[in-house]
Amino acid sequence: MKYALAALMIAIGACSAAGAHDTTTPEQELASEIGKADLKVGITFEQANAIARFYYQHHISSCGGAAPAVDRGSRWEVTPLIGAAGTPSKIPLVIEKHTGMISRKDGPTLSLAVILASKEALPQPIQMVAVTWPKRLPSDTHNVTIRVQFVVLPSGAISDFEFEHSSGRLECDLAVRRAVDSWRYAPRKEPITLVESIETCTY
Repeated sequence: MKYALAALMIAIGACSAAGAHDTTTPEQELASEIGKADLKVGITFEQANAIARFYYQHHISSCGGAAPAVDRGSRWEVTPLIGAAGTPSKIPLVIEKHTGMISRKDGPTLSLAVILASKEALPQPIQMVAVTWPKRLPSDTHNVTIRVQFVVLPSGAISDFEFEHSSGRLECDLAVRRAVDSWRYAPRKEPITLVESIETCTY
């Protein structure tokens, strides 16, 4: 037992030395970005655009974006811009100002109230390999935060890895990718999407 505890402390220390990290979910990030939503007053323009970005990334495509929200009285309408060319979609995203319902004809319907009320405990890795940074980096390398998103499958394995914010250094990005791909979580009933912010390249 003592040896196992010692090994665990060494592993934790290695992770800390390699770079601090912070875990959230896309829903928690959206809640943080839009702050308190008062549905009696109505969802604001800024909140509608944040909701549109969230919906686009997770339910339409990871490539492209969304045009600014257009006020339609009791609702906001947002035109998805599909692909690298940003081709406007003919199917708008609708955000009801006073109910918080978010919908699109060919996608899921979401409730802002449910998203904001989500308090699911975040899973922690049961196998977490520390990031091994490159030993030699260019002299202009500086401290940055890499943001990655991935899905924890019911098996506890990692899937659908993607970068939300690169370090700008291929060496650092590859080091994070190799480490995170090897992380394992306890088995769970449903998959969950996590976002990790990892401080890197502090040389």
